[in-house]
Amino acid sequence: MFTFESFIFVILLILFIFSIVKSDSAKPFSVPFCNRLRGIFALLILIFHVSKETDLLYPLFSYLSNVVVGAFFFISSYGLTKGYLNDPSYIKAYPMKRFLKVGLPYLIMTMVYWSYYLLIGQPYGFGEVLKGIVSYSPIVMYSWFLISIIVHYVYFYILMMVCSDNKKLFSFIAFVLVVFSLAAYLLGFKNPNLPDPLFFAGIVYACNENRAIEEVKKRERAFISVVLTVTVLLTIFLWKGHFKGEFCSSIKKMIFVVWLGVFSGCCSIKGDLFDLLGEISLEIYMCQGLAKMLVRRFLGGPLFIQDMFIFILCLILSFAFHKLFGILRGLLYSGIKKEQL
Repeated sequence: MFTFESFIFVILLILFIFSIVKSDSAKPFSVPFCNRLRGIFALLILIFHVSKETDLLYPLFSYLSNVVVGAFFFISSYGLTKGYLNDPSYIKAYPMKRFLKVGLPYLIMTMVYWSYYLLIGQPYGFGEVLKGIVSYSPIVMYSWFLISIIVHYVYFYILMMVCSDNKKLFSFIAFVLVVFSLAAYLLGFKNPNLPDPLFFAGIVYACNENRAIEEVKKRERAFISVVLTVTVLLTIFLWKGHFKGEFCSSIKKMIFVVWLGVFSGCCSIKGDLFDLLGEISLEIYMCQGLAKMLVRRFLGGPLFIQDMFIFILCLILSFAFHKLFGILRGLLYSGIKKEQL
């Protein structure tokens, strides 16, 4: 069945293809590239959550929703690590910045969803709301990923505190956590609080980025050949069912991230639309469930029209809350500076 999700995905794909620019000076996972990726990823997740299993492209949406979450973990930790490596005062400012960036918006959106459920006659108690967050089943629909990223922000802070200025130890512990989490998945352990291998892989890469880029440039063709061969072999193993569960999922995500690195090392993405989507990506993750509930409850008509309005409402809400959160951050930052003076 051809749905609005298929339509908007094709449009997004066309826009993405025409936004690609070949660049000999491109650097893997540059800041502009990662910011635009965040917007594309958020829209892909929205497409998946609104789509139905009868959708023509549903298998593709399902695959992308899995791997882009891993890529988001990777680029998030990569960005955090670059800040830690380049700014001696990063540790001190880290808790407040993370709270204002993600924690405060998430608390506000929890209140918004809580109020909505109360208005429609489905009230939640405080204990139920808290239990939902702890168990990764929050009332902010589809936001388990944001809870997980907040938990990983805490892991990152602990790692910085333990390692202090010892960057080699920082990279080594992150590598150990990658191996540990993959081993746990391979043995069948499944716990949402387990360290995500892609998050800590981003740390390892950021700590060794210059050396990695230098080595790849020396042996570029050999590197591409090896990556292509490994990708084919792992895909065969996945297809035959040798890997299962979270370990299988992690392998898919790692393959995807490696090819993202190859792509971003030779190309860049241009476009104001992707810049805007990147700016409001956090809000898209938090508003998609609310937009879906509102449209499904109050708007009738064909599903194609309903789905279109879900996208429109989600983007409007995301932009509005993005502006609100920006104002609140500005007020809190100014208040903190006044206290410091």
